[in-house]
Amino acid sequence: MKYFYKICVIGWFFIFASYSYPQDSGSINDILNSAETFFKSLADKNFSYSWEFLSAKSKKAIIDDVYNASKSSGTTYTHEQLWSDFKTNGLIARTYWNGFLKNFDPNIVLDKCIWEKVLHKENYALIVIRYQKSDAPFLLKMYKEDGAWKVGLIETFLKK
Repeated sequence: MKYFYKICVIGWFFIFASYSYPQDSGSINDILNSAETFFKSLADKNFSYSWEFLSAKSKKAIIDDVYNASKSSGTTYTHEQLWSDFKTNGLIARTYWNGFLKNFDPNIVLDKCIWEKVLHKENYALIVIRYQKSDAPFLLKMYKEDGAWKVGLIETFLKK
C-alpha cells in the first residue's frame, strides 16, 4: 500500500511539474476572472453572458443534447435555432439553464470553495478547486479560444 501511495504522489508531481512555471500573474488573473465571471453570471441567471464564457466543446455538447432531447420529444428545432436561442437567452436556453441550476449551485463554487492554484500551458489550464468539506479537489478545465479563456463545463463535470 505504501508503494502505491508513493507512485500516486510521484505521478501527481510529474503531472503538475509538466505545466509551465513560473506562471505569469497576468495569465493567471485572466483565467481566474473568466471562471469567476462564468459562475457569477450563472448565479445571476444572466445566461447569455454565461454562454460567452463556455468552451466551444461545451457549447456544442449542450446544443447536441438539447437537439436530441427535442427530437425525441417530437419537437423539431434545428441546430441553428438552438445556437441562436442560447446566444440570445431565449426560452429554450432559460429552460435548460434553470433546470441545470436545480442540480448545480454556482454559489457553492464561488463562496464555499477554495480556489487553490492555477496550472496552465499556453492554451489549456486547470484550476484546482476544493470544496471546504472535501478532502479531494476538482480540476476545472479551462481552454484559451480566440484569445479568451473559456470554461470547460462539460469537459470538467460530464465526461463527454
